[in-house]
Amino acid sequence: MKTKFLYLLFFTSVCFAQKTTGVVTYEITIGDDPRALLREIDKQTLRNAQKLASEIEFNLYFTSTESYFEISSLPIDYNYFSDLFIESSTQPEYSVYCNLTNKEYTYSFYYEFKSEHYLLKDKANYNWNITAESKSIDNFTVYKAVGTTPDEQKIEAWFAPEIPVAAGPEIYMNLPGLILELQIGYTMYAAKKIEFTNNYTQKIAPITKGKQINEADFLRITNEEVEYYRK
Repeated sequence: MKTKFLYLLFFTSVCFAQKTTGVVTYEITIGDDPRALLREIDKQTLRNAQKLASEIEFNLYFTSTESYFEISSLPIDYNYFSDLFIESSTQPEYSVYCNLTNKEYTYSFYYEFKSEHYLLKDKANYNWNITAESKSIDNFTVYKAVGTTPDEQKIEAWFAPEIPVAAGPEIYMNLPGLILELQIGYTMYAAKKIEFTNNYTQKIAPITKGKQINEADFLRITNEEVEYYRK
């Protein structure tokens, strides 16, 4: 049964092979982390972050072999709530380039408190398990896949075989269709608009600006930033 289902996904991808270049706009929502509801000060910070997240949009520019993910709009009062932007994915100069052929990504971000651009390069490996569960997003039939990050965090992705591009938000990729919805912990990306066009291919290029670091460096810098904003 599973073999027939995977064959159906492959057949669908072949039939819609022309939908391989374009841009998708995502909105982001932040759910209630129970840990943040224990203290009133943390609860208020969470509520502010949730409000702020509703004003942020991301663009994913894609071809059949590459993708580039970046913030496309920020809240007007970004500076006022800058202490909430401790996640690098909400920094204005955050971007991700993915080589979909060799499954490598380059994660670029800027930490203001160190006044430094950083580059994190790695290969994607999320141990995806594709299920037969499906639903509709923007008139596309999408299928559910579940995976895990290297630090064992659960990921849930909904991908569209009708768009045979192995890309998705942030560093998440390597499914037989474009990811239109992605849940990581209490954060969810959802596709708001999809446009098939060749007008944005010039935006897709490897990122070279920044100091290259490894995963251990990244975790250390992230922890330092969290402590910095808690002072």
